[in-house]
Amino acid sequence: RCVAAAENTDLPFLYTPGVGTWTLTKTRRLQRLHAELLQLRQPFAWEGDPGAAVFHKLCLEVEADAGGTLPSLVSRHVLEALQTTTEPPFHLSEVAGVIALNTAPDFTEIEQDLLTAVAKFAPIHQLLHPGSFRLGHHGAYLIDEQPCDTESLPDWIPPHEVWKGEETGWQTAAGQHQQTEITRVTLDERRDMLPAALAMIQAYMASNEGRVMVIDAGVRERPMAWSKGLASIGIRWHPGSTAINQQPTHHAILRAASLAQGMSAWSLESLQSTFFSTVVPFQDDLFPTLNHPSEAAWRPQPDPQVLNDIARTFHVLGGPGAIARWLGVLAGASPSFAERRPTEKAQALEETQWWLACLLHAWSPLLSPEDRHLLRQPVIGCTSGATLPTPESPKSAMAWLSWLLKSIDVAQLEERRAPFDAGFGALQHLVESVNAIKSHLQSLGLPFPDHGAGFIDLLEHIGASTDIAHQTSRTDRVNVVTPDDALGCTADVILLVGLDVDAWSMRSPTVPWLDAQAQLDLGLFQTDRLVRRGRHHLRHLLNAGRHVVVFDSSPEEGGGPSAPLAEWLTDVRRSRSWEEMRSPPSFLPSRLYEGDAQARPFTWTVREEGHGSWLTPVMYSMVEDSEGLRSVRHGFSGRDRRQQLGLDLHAHYQGRHVLKHPNVLLDAFEGAIQADRRRRQPLAKWTAEHESFGWENRARLASVDAVTLRPTRAALKVNGMAAVSFPHLGHREEKSVSLSVDPRPLPPYATTDFGLSHRFGALGTAIERPVWSPSRLEAWLKCPRQAWIKQTLNADDDEGTTTEDIDVRTRGQVVHEIEAAILQGHGVPLGLEVSTAPLPLHAGPMGEGRAGWDAILDFLQNEVHWLGRYNAVSVHRTKDLIDATPEMWAAHQEGELELEPRGRLARLLEADLALHHAAPVAVEWSPRTEKERSVHLDTVPDDDSAGFHLFGLVDRVDVL
Repeated sequence: RCVAAAENTDLPFLYTPGVGTWTLTKTRRLQRLHAELLQLRQPFAWEGDPGAAVFHKLCLEVEADAGGTLPSLVSRHVLEALQTTTEPPFHLSEVAGVIALNTAPDFTEIEQDLLTAVAKFAPIHQLLHPGSFRLGHHGAYLIDEQPCDTESLPDWIPPHEVWKGEETGWQTAAGQHQQTEITRVTLDERRDMLPAALAMIQAYMASNEGRVMVIDAGVRERPMAWSKGLASIGIRWHPGSTAINQQPTHHAILRAASLAQGMSAWSLESLQSTFFSTVVPFQDDLFPTLNHPSEAAWRPQPDPQVLNDIARTFHVLGGPGAIARWLGVLAGASPSFAERRPTEKAQALEETQWWLACLLHAWSPLLSPEDRHLLRQPVIGCTSGATLPTPESPKSAMAWLSWLLKSIDVAQLEERRAPFDAGFGALQHLVESVNAIKSHLQSLGLPFPDHGAGFIDLLEHIGASTDIAHQTSRTDRVNVVTPDDALGCTADVILLVGLDVDAWSMRSPTVPWLDAQAQLDLGLFQTDRLVRRGRHHLRHLLNAGRHVVVFDSSPEEGGGPSAPLAEWLTDVRRSRSWEEMRSPPSFLPSRLYEGDAQARPFTWTVREEGHGSWLTPVMYSMVEDSEGLRSVRHGFSGRDRRQQLGLDLHAHYQGRHVLKHPNVLLDAFEGAIQADRRRRQPLAKWTAEHESFGWENRARLASVDAVTLRPTRAALKVNGMAAVSFPHLGHREEKSVSLSVDPRPLPPYATTDFGLSHRFGALGTAIERPVWSPSRLEAWLKCPRQAWIKQTLNADDDEGTTTEDIDVRTRGQVVHEIEAAILQGHGVPLGLEVSTAPLPLHAGPMGEGRAGWDAILDFLQNEVHWLGRYNAVSVHRTKDLIDATPEMWAAHQEGELELEPRGRLARLLEADLALHHAAPVAVEWSPRTEKERSVHLDTVPDDDSAGFHLFGLVDRVDVL
């Protein structure tokens, strides 16, 4: 309806037909404004109305077509019906009267009119709190008249004693009657409030049968913290319901739906988070009915390494056209010359290409318009050359959602047991809500957003507006509520925990298009309304229990109580009640805050010098026993128990908990042990004159910093062959020490009594690898443990997400391949040796005129696809490599412009041509035999089992 109205120019302030599209966000903003204005008697008498009146007409049309009532219009329709009828409604015909309970200020205009209209058919008797109306203590009232007394009390009201006193302060008659004890607890940090509240709840429930009510204005932001905390002391609590958008399964479905939309469409991160995540695990084969035309064993499945390499090398980022770049690059992909397993790599490339093409067709209802033309293009395998089959495209987004849910690995999803993870329950609510909305829209004759971004907006709307009820059992003795929900509730113990300035904000919510001047014109400008409501709630809470504990975060920098609580603390400070609040709660055992017999979770802290101390929770305390002082960690969570165990172990105490894997203790001392070894290792510079640093010291080295491996002028002057023994780690002649024989890999540190190596490594596991490369060997020479972790365990650090800039490895590879292109143009065959007499580069074909520069430009045009794009990164890198703009590069590709040799690549060519005394004879040369691509190196000639196979490529070989 809003889209039609916008296209019909009914909303000229918000939308211009033909310029952009009307989005769900605009509808939500308009709905928010409409709901705010409906509080007024004359909601649309506003000259600056951007479209709320039009939206109201659309709402009435929807109600008429659906034969129902929108929730936001219920109050207004009921009011209109009561004002126009003379007969009492059925619901009020047998009602003697209505008792209106206390309400926080204030009633809106429509609420006042509604209750006044009800009063025409059934008298209303309102119960009010005494106190200042201006401050909010009094609460909301319908009419301003003198309260009833015993004589004027209506006959239908049950007989009772009418209260006649006056109350102007924070304490009420209810608080005086039950002699409420109020205790102020100061917090050094707000994070201490949860364990402190749990300690008080545990102490009270250990010897009392009453009810405890915890007031936390931010409980909806941290329900898991309260649930886990209360569970740690044996109390079951959970929020009544949570929105679907707080469920991980809904996030996963929404992320999958957004895969083809937005600036992250088809990005590497989007693909990884959708298909390589365990939140919603998918089946290994998403398209089981498809078969390869020529290779029966090949399946449409992704290879993570191929995706990473393509994204990095060809700078494939997300956004419009990203899927076209993926498929375009993969269509011409082939294993590199240096690939050791070209057959397996070729299969992985085509399988990844096939998988992406299948995803393109599976996501067809959600594709952006600029990608839909790809559905008509055939998919030719980059390896086999065969036309690859693709799945039938779903007809609608609902069909896509059905297919996606069928592709979930049900067995793996059922294994999840995380708290508040509804799993299939969240998916069921999602599907039911989508079907209900579709059915409702069809009944109204309205279109259902079954394609593209509209369906994604629908999923987001369902996630924000649909709740999942938790059906597990819970106790009624402890409850955690907000100040608004606690109005009218009482308990034996009330803990005012989360009433700080951040959790209980007094900032008015922002309404679209309603600035301060507009609110003033409409009579909605009430900046103190939330503060008055806060005072009303706080006044009730301070008198609603026998014991009230107030947590004050004023000592924390950046913290502090919310405005109503801060105002109450200021008022109490001026009275004698301030000193009375120092006393700890009577239900709290004295052993928890005084005495030295055991650790105390509470201590007394001086906040104002010379003005006494306040009860304060602490996370750590010291206790003295027969073995000395001991540090104790307070808390109830598993993390607190682990930290206490760590403290006990560090202090050599026998704690209450036992380690599951005692060997892990060695991890804590690894850094100190290795640092101590480095400090105590022998150094070659300590060697006396005409003596050698013996090879036997190799077993005592912690690093090669102790010897000289990198040639220096002083080291080269010393004749290392003059040493008596060889090999050695350095020989001193007079002042300098010669170069050392490379001692790497250093032997692992081990002693007979201390099994450090057995903890830090796997000494009993052989590394069996048939072929080694120089880069792999270099990693083992540098640090065997690090190489073992990265190469054997595959436990390398995550490389992170792709960046906007061209990856440094990609830039280096471009320069490397350009050098190979120059040498190939010179006549050096790739991977082979020059059979004729070698020539310096300047004397060959590349030294004639622009030949070398043209070879570079031809390579860039054919292989470097990101060059010349109009984004900021490509513009910068194009300028860096060839000193050209994207327009100049495009003109060169069209043959309209001849680029001059400039930029980094031109300087590379100039440096190559300047090597007059060196002639290249090989490029990407590899030592190999006639049958294998590797050679066998005999490390021990007499032992046939010794040695290893070496495979590697030499970038360039020159002869002088």
